[in-house]
Parts: sequence; C-alpha cells; structure tokens
Amino acid sequence: MKNIIIITGTPGTGKTTISKILAGQINAKHVDISKLAQDESLIIGRDEARDTNIVDIKAIRSRITQIIKSSNIGVIIEGHYASEVTNPKYSSKVFVLRRAPWLLKDELKNRGYSNLKIKENLEAELIGICLFDALNHQSHEKICEIDTSNQHYDETVKEILDTLIEEKQCNYGKIDWMGKPEAQDLLKELIECTS
Repeated sequence: MKNIIIITGTPGTGKTTISKILAGQINAKHVDISKLAQDESLIIGRDEARDTNIVDIKAIRSRITQIIKSSNIGVIIEGHYASEVTNPKYSSKVFVLRRAPWLLKDELKNRGYSNLKIKENLEAELIGICLFDALNHQSHEKICEIDTSNQHYDETVKEILDTLIEEKQCNYGKIDWMGKPEAQDLLKELIECTS
C-alpha cells in the first residue's frame, strides 16, 4: 500500500523543505498545496489585508483526491490546510510540525511578512491551530506532532522516517508553548501591537 502522508504546520515550521527531503528519500510525489492552487488556478480571490490568496477548498480537495488515486507511488501533501483537503480514508500519517513561536517570529520577519500576518501566524502557533485542524479532519491515531524548534531538517526527516518505517506510536498534545516564559513575553508584545 502506498503511503499518503500529510505534513502540516504554521508557515515557517519547515514543511516545504522537510517534505521535499522526505519525498526524495521515500520516492514519493510531493504536492505543495499553495503551489498547486496557484499553478492550476484554484484561487477564488485575494485577501489584501492578510496578503494571501483565497483558495477554492472544494476544488483543491477534489484535485488532491485525483492525484492520490492516479499516483503509482506515495504522495506527500504539504500545506497548513493539508489536513482539511485530504480525505482521511486515504491518509496514512499526519505530521503536524510545530516551532516555538518566539523562534518562528524571526523566520516570518525574514520572509517579509507584514506585521498583521506575523501576528496571526504566531497566535495560530501559540494555540496550535494546525493540530486543532488535523484533529478535526483526520483520524486521531494517525496524527504525530513534531517540535522542529531546535532540530535540523534532517533530524525531523529521520523522526518521520522512524515513525513510518518502524511504525512507532504517534503522539500529540505534548507541546505547550503557553507554559513557557518566552510565550508570556511574546503575548505581551502581541497585545501591545494591537493597542
């Protein structure tokens, strides 16, 4: 049976790089959902305030199903809403990549994100929105949460491979940024930005 792997997480957690490395190592097709939406005109509008495209979720969901069914090899579906657009009956594993928001902040600044976009993504990471989405759309026993904060990409790929090859037990719910002192400082900073 071919592996259908979802890699999701807040922007800046390493999804794209990790997905590409993993695809090369397990001979799987890599599907970047944002790129797919752009390349196949599955965009229905633009949110200028958030500097982001509005995608046609229903059309992407249908296209992802077509890609999975037509592929002779495994497929890695990557994107922050990958859990939502992949039918859970096809997914083998769901890897939710997490990164300490105080580290994520610098990454997003380096990407040139607007202050609003940085704030929204940091808030999403603080409260675990991508994990919440995975739990709402995928089978819980398939979900693995990985902290990429202090790992090199290769270490994260190895952790994913260990789970896939050795069928190690996945877990989630152990990452809690809110209990860290750095999170309290970041929250104060985010509140000041909106005042």
